Amino acid sequence: MTSDGTVIHIRVDERVAPGDRIELTVPAERVLVFPDGAPAPLAEEA
Repeated sequence: MTSDGTVIHIRVDERVAPGDRIELTVPAERVLVFPDGAPAPLAEEA
């Protein structure tokens, strides 16, 4: 969760714990954004 309360779901290669501070860099073509309350697509659809 970001400092403003936004929830971000990610996959990482390293173990992280709640409260750990991390920095993300993501190419724009790899980002998926969904309207608030919209269900995410199934893995095979993404």
